[in-house]
Order: sequence, then C-alpha cells, then structure tokens
Amino acid sequence: MSLGLYLHIPYCFSKCRYCDFYSAPGQRGVPRAYVDALLRELSRFAPDAPLRPDTLYFGGGTPSLLTPAQAERLIRAADPVPGAEITLEANPETVTEESRLADGIAAQKSIFGDHIDAMRSAAPANQKNIQDYLSAYCFGDFCTRKFLTIPERELLTFAVLSAQGGCEPQVKAHVGGNAAVGNGKETLLAALTLCMPYIGFPRTLNALGCINAVLPEAEG
Repeated sequence: MSLGLYLHIPYCFSKCRYCDFYSAPGQRGVPRAYVDALLRELSRFAPDAPLRPDTLYFGGGTPSLLTPAQAERLIRAADPVPGAEITLEANPETVTEESRLADGIAAQKSIFGDHIDAMRSAAPANQKNIQDYLSAYCFGDFCTRKFLTIPERELLTFAVLSAQGGCEPQVKAHVGGNAAVGNGKETLLAALTLCMPYIGFPRTLNALGCINAVLPEAEG
C-alpha cells in the first residue's frame, strides 16, 4: 500500500483563467500563519496515520512562493519515506537568483534523496562552486518549471544524455533517478527503443549497458 499527501498552497501573484482551485491572488509570499496551520494539521493526523507518505505534492496557487525554510519545515512534518517523490509546482517568476540554488537542491533531493547532501559535503572546497552551478542551473532553473512532472523530466534527461554520447556516468545516475521516481526498467527500455533510430546503435547499446548495470535482470 502507498500513501500520497497533497498540501495546498493557495497564494499566488494573480489568478490564472484556467485555474479552478481555490487561490488567494495578489500575494508575494506565504503567510507564516498559514504554514503554522498546515503544521498543526500534520501533527494532528500524522500520529494516527497507518503509513508514511511515499508521494508528497505541493499544489496551488503557487507553492514556489514558499521560502526554502517553510518548505523544509512542511516536508519534515510530513515525514515521507526515504526516496519519496516530492513535487512542488512552480512559477519560473518565483525562482529568483536568491532562491534558485536552494530550490535546485530541493528538486535534486526529490529525485536522488539524501545522497545529494553527502555528495555536496564530500566535494573539495575548490569544486563546491561546480556543485552549486549544477544544482542551481540544471535543477533550480528547469525542474521547478510547470507543465512537466519530475518523472517526465527525468525520462527526458535520460533520453538526452543517451543521445549525447560519452555521458555514461551521468546516464547511470539518471537511470537510478528514474527508478527512484517510478520510471522502471521497462519504461527506460521503451524510451531507448524509440530513440534508437535517431541516435544509432553504438549510443543505444551504451545506454542499454547503463540500464543493465544499474537495474540488472532478476535471476530465475
């Protein structure tokens, strides 16, 4: 059994014509009182919940109006299982130069889990800027956009890296990332099959080797 948890953040800059959800337009942030109310609700029901959530979805409104500290408090209170899918709808206008690094790290961790913290901590001092650029650009600037889900973006990333060639370590990392967000081996094989006429057999076979290295066939 699985448990999905939806947290509604109704605040936004302006009301979109297509939006049927309750929202409070004209806001430039999420009031502390609202976050505190959500935290009280989570603490009220969490002790009696039979399962911990394996999916946590922030919807709205514009959830990216949450500060990184507010989002972290809510995630901790929700107490998702390790490797849970955590999705936060975002308006690119709300991912600022000041927040893109924190938002990017949050997006990375929603895919790869706490391994991201260990990777960043282990980076030598003269290489930490590269980790920051990776988190802020690849994840903060892109994974926080609307319309595509995190699993869809991960599948596209796998396809692009496979087509690029010479990126086998990154392909393996994103095979693992795809598996973590629910794109299993059969999904990856189907995507690679569709790419094959366009990327050729050498890159297809290299990507296939990456899939098998990370997700080996079950014995028997």
